[in-house]
Amino acid sequence: MELTKHTLSELVKIDGVDTVNIPSIKHPRLVRRSNHIPQNKIHINVYENVFLYQRNGKKYIVNSLNELQEEFREFGGIEVKEVRGKTFNIVENGAALFSHWMFDSICKYCIIRDSSIDINDLENIIVNTSSQQFQKETINLLDLGDINIIERNKGNELLKLDYLIDVTPIRVSMYTRSWQIEFIRDLFSNKKDRPNINKDYSKIFINRSSGRRKVIDNSDFHQYLKCNGFEILNLENYSVTEAKYMFERANVILGPHGAGFSNIVFCKPNTLVIELFSQHISSEFYNFSEVLNLNHKFVTCNDLKGNNWSTIALDYKNNFVEINSAEIVVDNDVLNKIKEMIEDHEFNS
Repeated sequence: MELTKHTLSELVKIDGVDTVNIPSIKHPRLVRRSNHIPQNKIHINVYENVFLYQRNGKKYIVNSLNELQEEFREFGGIEVKEVRGKTFNIVENGAALFSHWMFDSICKYCIIRDSSIDINDLENIIVNTSSQQFQKETINLLDLGDINIIERNKGNELLKLDYLIDVTPIRVSMYTRSWQIEFIRDLFSNKKDRPNINKDYSKIFINRSSGRRKVIDNSDFHQYLKCNGFEILNLENYSVTEAKYMFERANVILGPHGAGFSNIVFCKPNTLVIELFSQHISSEFYNFSEVLNLNHKFVTCNDLKGNNWSTIALDYKNNFVEINSAEIVVDNDVLNKIKEMIEDHEFNS
């Protein structure tokens, strides 16, 4: 897919869309919220001779250490690390996780590349972390040469920089613009090596075997998956290139909401995407599907306490961990809804 080049003035627009008609959108997170599509503008900020401190979702860029005394008293002693040369900061909240890494951090590269700043002049890049396989793979594809990769503050480290390039957040409320999706598709389309995978992958179940939003089978769900041609994938075991190869061949994607759904960025139009939610809901991949012309559906499930997003107050501020981690129970009613969605899709395809 050929990527359209964007100027900065074009990037600050929301693809010509100002608002959405909320009643027409059949997604719980959008129906329950009255706000329109975020209209945040993206800015490239350049600083000289500054200190950078990033911790707990906060970012401080200051000229003097005196401006951070209150923070230092809270966090304890500070180690100052001096960094020479042009430095590009792509740290974003949650970017140690796959979807945030791809669409909140890596897409900042596209902003800089299409600006007046010469990518080849960059000497350092600051990231949340670079240790995971998907992060190494992505950085390699960006072809940054011998750039020095700096992981954000380990402990209480503070960076002293003589030249800093910082891009303001690209996404607000998890709204992903079409150019971001184009950029990620284009980035991985340039990788010509075909992975050694010989299965069909027409139906994929994104498995979360541990951690948050684990699927609890209170029906014959797993038996249904096995008997109906689903490949059950733990995506952490695959490279992004391998996932791309599998998802672009799929006709049906099913699973509990999570970062693995970021891979629908590689799907072909009209692919059926079914997300399972209990307490935590998100419109992130609904938005992906709208851009890519995918057939997105969601199914509301209960957690082990019998709660779901429609029966509780979604107080993320005070109950984030509980809401974000709640189990997803697939009972007979849920299984029947899934079957019906897949049968309808196959009948109409």
